[in-house]
Amino acid sequence: MAPCSLPVMTVLDENICVLPADDDEGVNQETIDGVHRPREIAAKHDLPFPAINEKDYVTMTKFDAAFGYRHLLFLYNIVRTLDVDGNRMLEHRHDNFGRGSAFDLRDVSNYVFVIEIDPIIVLQACLENFQMVCNISHFDNEMDSKDLEPFPGMTAENT
Repeated sequence: MAPCSLPVMTVLDENICVLPADDDEGVNQETIDGVHRPREIAAKHDLPFPAINEKDYVTMTKFDAAFGYRHLLFLYNIVRTLDVDGNRMLEHRHDNFGRGSAFDLRDVSNYVFVIEIDPIIVLQACLENFQMVCNISHFDNEMDSKDLEPFPGMTAENT
């Protein structure tokens, strides 16, 4: 095949081309690497419509990480390998990825606890009905320390 010479978008390489329709308004790409080639073509003014990367938008990071990775990681790998059904789970950092993990763990366990230091994310986790593990005072009676002590590697430290 001869290389594409028309003002078109290159989909996979210079031999596989797509002619834009008259009513095309743009093209999007979900992968970070996949958007570089259309952007290079657009920079040369050879692409008759804009190219955007979906991951550049806040909605993508907020929802895709939290809900898209849920079942991929935990149900098929960790949950089945470790047989965690019904056990107590502790999720560190309730960020976008950790949030999806916590939701997934809650599907297989009645007890999912969250550790987080950002007060806004703590509020978000509480509104999502997750129990928080924290101690913000001088006493150890605000946290169920006795239930945490038997876990291997768990230590209490007074600061």
